Amino acid sequence: MRLGARLPSPSPSQGHLDLVFNWHCSAKSAGIDTSNTVVFVTDEGTKKQLEAAGLTAFYHPAFGDLPAESANAYGDSTFVSMMWLKVTSVWACSHFKYDVLFQDADLVWYKDPFEYFKNAPADIDTFWQDDGARSIRYAPFFANSGFYYLRSNDRTRNFMHELLLQWDQIMSLRSHQHALDQLLIQHRVQYGMTVKVLEKEEFPQGQIFHHRKETMIDFVEGRKHPHVFHMCWTASEVNKLKYMKQVGMWYLKPECTEDAINKGGGAFLSQCCNPAAGAWKPLPEFTTAVTAKEMVASSF
Repeated sequence: MRLGARLPSPSPSQGHLDLVFNWHCSAKSAGIDTSNTVVFVTDEGTKKQLEAAGLTAFYHPAFGDLPAESANAYGDSTFVSMMWLKVTSVWACSHFKYDVLFQDADLVWYKDPFEYFKNAPADIDTFWQDDGARSIRYAPFFANSGFYYLRSNDRTRNFMHELLLQWDQIMSLRSHQHALDQLLIQHRVQYGMTVKVLEKEEFPQGQIFHHRKETMIDFVEGRKHPHVFHMCWTASEVNKLKYMKQVGMWYLKPECTEDAINKGGGAFLSQCCNPAAGAWKPLPEFTTAVTAKEMVASSF
């Protein structure tokens, strides 16, 4: 999260350090300042690694015992447990009257998204990435809970306070996003909290990756220029890394694997940004594709 003006929060465990630092390196490659980023983490060891690598991290034992490993699938016990940190991290920042830009770890940045939010009409309270799903349980906003921006005011603080109190529903539904989308309806109607769903071609996610090849080709050939890309809609971290590497969303050196990062610590992690990496430029170590169309086609 970013405090004040900007506050991204990937909320990782050690199983996500490669994704978190890949996001950091993507922002660095694009010339985006992330110095006021706070990463909420699940254990003291992860906090120390990120701080040694130059990022600001926050951990407190009051978060409880949270998994150190990555989730294997959407809705599994690890996935649901991590939803607690996704709620409490945003609630805390909102409670202390900060604007909050929250995100999961599986994103890359091409343009500073805060510039978009800063220039948006002042009467919009909340901004949400379009999930892409159109199932009834996410209707009518279909908001993705892995990338959103809240302007600090009484309406958004009330929203986050009530979401915190609905942890039992999140556990029952096995979905933070399901509970959040239901609550958006109530707070829009009852309290007048305004909701902006972001354009999918400006803030794309995994549904675009898996189902809109023509749009992906426009991205990689430079005809369209998104602010960020969120690799959700993908079954596991193994597949996320595979696809991100194939289409040029990977900014770490080849030797900076998850195991190597966990063994090497923060000093090793701090050297992992790959100066050869760039937007939509797959490194030869990760793909044999030679054109944008081949990159996209090889990833489905």
